[in-house]
Amino acid sequence: MLQWEKNLYISWITQILSLTGFIMPFMPLYIQQLGVSAESKLRLWVGLLNTVPSLAMSVMAPIWGILSDRLGRKVMILRAMIFGTIIMGCMALARNVHTVFFLRIAQGLFTGTITTAATLVAAGTPRHKMSSALVLLSSSTFIGLSFGPFIGGVAVEVFGFPVSFLIGSSINLLWLHSRFNFHKRAKIYSRI
Repeated sequence: MLQWEKNLYISWITQILSLTGFIMPFMPLYIQQLGVSAESKLRLWVGLLNTVPSLAMSVMAPIWGILSDRLGRKVMILRAMIFGTIIMGCMALARNVHTVFFLRIAQGLFTGTITTAATLVAAGTPRHKMSSALVLLSSSTFIGLSFGPFIGGVAVEVFGFPVSFLIGSSINLLWLHSRFNFHKRAKIYSRI
């Protein structure tokens, strides 16, 4: 298998697991459990918690792009997955909606696997294979966004909110553990 194909398939799996790990279809219910009961405040917080990660990501995307050019694209995927794992784990510890708000901002600032994976794949794929590679990669987003809410909903029903966040964090952690052999950093961190 060629290196660009390895990058494509690993990125595809990464995206599925990463997006499955962000299993938050239950955010309005979680906000209520954290003490926001007034309907108008609930709507405001749901809107804020769904908006701030994207805003933060839009600010950071150019910065991560510059660092990706300097440090390598694989390092940026590693960074996004590590921070995603930590932030999801911290969500389990949140005791109020303000903590969740700041964690969602951090999620936007420090994660962002979709564009990172697309950049990695685009940088190494031969021009005549670019379209099919990027289309395959984009399918991983939809697969992950399909599995995530299902797993999240079942996890909340069976285990409750904190454990569901820990499951999301664990999905990312398992991927990190299986993918990155930290004893061979030089190979992993090589630029593409």
